[in-house]
Amino acid sequence: MTKAKSGLKIAIAGLGVVGSEVARQLINRYDELGMVAGQSLDVVAVSARDRSADRAFSLDGIDWYDDATQLATRDDVDIIVEMIGCSEGVAL
Repeated sequence: MTKAKSGLKIAIAGLGVVGSEVARQLINRYDELGMVAGQSLDVVAVSARDRSADRAFSLDGIDWYDDATQLATRDDVDIIVEMIGCSEGVAL
C-alpha cells in the first residue's frame, strides 16, 4: 500500500445531520480514507449554531467558530465544506 502524503486540511461549516455525519466519517475513518485519498484528510475547524449539541464524534483538537465566515480567514485550510442547510445563513 502507498503511504499517505501530507494532509489536506478541511473546515466544515454546518454540523446538522449531514455535516455531522461527514465530520464523523472523516474522523472515525481517518486511516482508511487517508489511504484511499493518498493523503490524510484532517478536519481542523468547524462552525455550527450550537456548540453544546450532542454529536457522534469528538471535537477535541478541532477549532470551533461561531461565525462560519471566519473559516475562510484561515490560511491553513485547503477545503471548506459548507453544509448549512437552511435558506438563511452563509454560503461560502
